[in-house]
Amino acid sequence: MASDPNRAILFEYLSNVPLITPAELAEIFDAVTKYSVSIMAGARREGLLSDVQDSTLAGYIGGGIRNTLKWRRANPSPLCDLERKEIALMCWNAIASPGSAHTLAEIASSCHQAPARPSIGK
Repeated sequence: MASDPNRAILFEYLSNVPLITPAELAEIFDAVTKYSVSIMAGARREGLLSDVQDSTLAGYIGGGIRNTLKWRRANPSPLCDLERKEIALMCWNAIASPGSAHTLAEIASSCHQAPARPSIGK
């Protein structure tokens, strides 16, 4: 999403359209939700997450990313790798259990290990 500003705009729009019912919204974002919750579940099994429901953590991260990208669109330059890593770092440190927070260097070294992202609405 970060490499495609139009996709970020669509994601923001879809998450705020009042004509879309909660059931339709859940269906549209089903793949993304399952993907996010599966990541949270794996981190939870490892004891890395704070004591909050996985779906709440995933929603919190999604909202933070959407809002960050919304404000970032005011800057015409492309989102750089450092910014992506900083967003990942802020997200992780916001949900990590005490002692599981990381530095930017630790996040950067693990970024290449992330599984493929699902498509929205498929």
